[in-house]
Amino acid sequence: MVKIALAGGTSEVGHEILDALVATGKHDITLLSRQNTTPEDAVDGTTWVKVDYQDHQTLVHALQGVHTVLSFVDAPRDQDGAAQKALIDAAVAAGVKRFAPSVADSLQAPPHYLRELNKDKKVLEYSLFQCGLFLNYLGYPHKTTKHMALFESCLDLEHRRDIVFEGYDQPGTAAGRISLVTVQDLAAIMARTVESDGEWPRVGGLHANATTLAELLALVKKIKGKPFQVETLKLDDLRAMHITSSRVPMVPHRSVPPGMVERFSRMFLSNIFLKISAADGGWGVSDEWNSIFPDHEFTSIEAFLTEVCAGKE
Repeated sequence: MVKIALAGGTSEVGHEILDALVATGKHDITLLSRQNTTPEDAVDGTTWVKVDYQDHQTLVHALQGVHTVLSFVDAPRDQDGAAQKALIDAAVAAGVKRFAPSVADSLQAPPHYLRELNKDKKVLEYSLFQCGLFLNYLGYPHKTTKHMALFESCLDLEHRRDIVFEGYDQPGTAAGRISLVTVQDLAAIMARTVESDGEWPRVGGLHANATTLAELLALVKKIKGKPFQVETLKLDDLRAMHITSSRVPMVPHRSVPPGMVERFSRMFLSNIFLKISAADGGWGVSDEWNSIFPDHEFTSIEAFLTEVCAGKE
C-alpha cells in the first residue's frame, strides 16, 4: 500500500487517474482541495482535506505520512507556479518521497523549481510525466472518457474534414510528428508508477503512438472509406494568429472566461501547429515509462479510431 495525495485530483484528467488508483484497492488516497467538500464531491476510497496553498503549515500537516504526491493543479490558473511551489516545499518538509508536477514542460516554473531543489543532492524524487496529446480528442463528439471533457479538433471525423498547415506532408523530417495516447493508458501507467520500487526517471516519457498529420489523415480516409475536405493554413498566418480556415475548433476549457474562448481557441490552434511544425518534431515524447513497463499494451490509433467510427457516418 502507498499513501498518496492528489492535488486537484477531481480535475478532469486527475479524476481519470484517481479512478485508476482507487480501482486497485491498494492505496490510502487523500484529495487536497481549496474547496469545502459536498456529498456530490465525495469519492469512495478517498479522504478529502481542505488546504490553503498560502498556509505552509496546513499543507505540511496534510502531507504527513504521504509517500507520493500527484499534482493536477490547474496550470493555466497557476501560471507563475506559486501553488505548486508551495506544494513542493510542503512535501519536502513533510518527508514525502515522490512528486509529480501537473506540467511537464521543463521551461515552466514547477519543473525548474524541482531541478534547482535537487541540483546538489536528491531532496525530492520527481518525474515529469510526458505523453504528448490525448488521442481521445479525435473521437469528438463521441464520449470516450468518463471525466475528461472533450472538444473539437482540427480532424473532424463526423463531417470528414481536416485542417493542416503548409508543409505538413513533407517526407524525411521530424517536423509534423506527434505522439498520441488515450487518457485511459496514461491512467493505467500512472497507477503502476506509484507502486514501482525503482527510482522514478526525471523525464518520464510515455510513448504510445507516433504519427504525422499526413499519416493520420491517410488512416482516417482508409477507415471512413470516403474523401475528406482539407484546408491548409500558412505558417506565417499562424505566427500572426491569423486563422484563415472556414472554422476554428473551439476549446471551451474551464479556465478560459466565456468571452475569451474564441481568442483562446485561435491562439491554441496556432501554438499547436507551430509546435508540431518545429524541426525537432514538436509533440514527440521519449519512452522512459515504456522501458519500465514493457508489458503494457497501448491502444493503437487505428484501433481507437476504428471503434469510434464503427457505424458512424
